[in-house]
Amino acid sequence: MTDPKSSKLHETVSNIMKIFNEEYPGKFNISQSRLAVWCQMLRECNPETVLAAAYHLVSTRPDWPPDIATVRRTVVYLSKGQLERPDPMGAWGNVIKKLNNSEIELTQIESEAVKRVSSIGDLRRSTNQTADRARFVEAFNGILDETDREWLALPEVKAIADKNAVKQLESDTGVENRLNGIVGEAMGRR
Repeated sequence: MTDPKSSKLHETVSNIMKIFNEEYPGKFNISQSRLAVWCQMLRECNPETVLAAAYHLVSTRPDWPPDIATVRRTVVYLSKGQLERPDPMGAWGNVIKKLNNSEIELTQIESEAVKRVSSIGDLRRSTNQTADRARFVEAFNGILDETDREWLALPEVKAIADKNAVKQLESDTGVENRLNGIVGEAMGRR
């Protein structure tokens, strides 16, 4: 028996491919293998969110059709309540407002980036806003990259990475124990 969500997703992905084919004439090819890959890559996603992402992408990308990574990223951001990846310069603008005693509340990511760089008090006292901005943008982008890796990783890829991280930790611990033993033996011979 076919899973209704899977069937709905297959229908939705088929429909968005038809939309892309119409909106980007000669630039988007539909095939059964492409449909299968897209369904696999979007299988944990809500079909309504997938359709919304497709409409959003068609309305904001007039020249080239999105690839599956772009569709998936847009779906994930929409499911987290965002249209797209936050803009670091817009976030810095919010920090500037906060520095000027505004009642504005910083987002969690903005607050974390400020903590990684300094503090609101130190930023208020700073005389080098250009350097502060550069450090903030770098920290903000780093947080976004970490968030993207967490949000965008396919569940089975994440499971493999987690499993391999445990193996690596066990291997590193084994190497460390062997090195400690060798050092201990060498020290005992003196």
